[in-house]
Amino acid sequence: MNKWFVRIVSLVVTVAIFGTAGYFVVSSEQWKQAEKARADREQFMADLKESDRVRQEYFSEIDARRALSKAQMDAARQQYADLTAKQPELVKNNQQTVTKIVTQTVPVVSTVQVPATTTTSTRKTKSS
Repeated sequence: MNKWFVRIVSLVVTVAIFGTAGYFVVSSEQWKQAEKARADREQFMADLKESDRVRQEYFSEIDARRALSKAQMDAARQQYADLTAKQPELVKNNQQTVTKIVTQTVPVVSTVQVPATTTTSTRKTKSS
């Protein structure tokens, strides 16, 4: 009986040692997986915040370009209105009359009348 008792105790001690070691290995692997998942989640949130910041920056840049284009269009429209209002006055101030005398010899063409005579033929066809 003493022999069986020693075997059972050694078996229990062996299972306890390997079981405890296995438990620590499994729990450390689970901890590593949980830590990796947390790091991945933090990286995803950082990437999401960065993409939101870039998107907002892009939209702000688009709004600034739109405002600048609108201001330039309003300035061009105002300049066109001013030029249209001043156009008759500017034309009147810049109008010049130029008189130019050109002397050119023109060849004289005379017409000659030649009497023309025509003859008509009275030809009959076979079908008539």
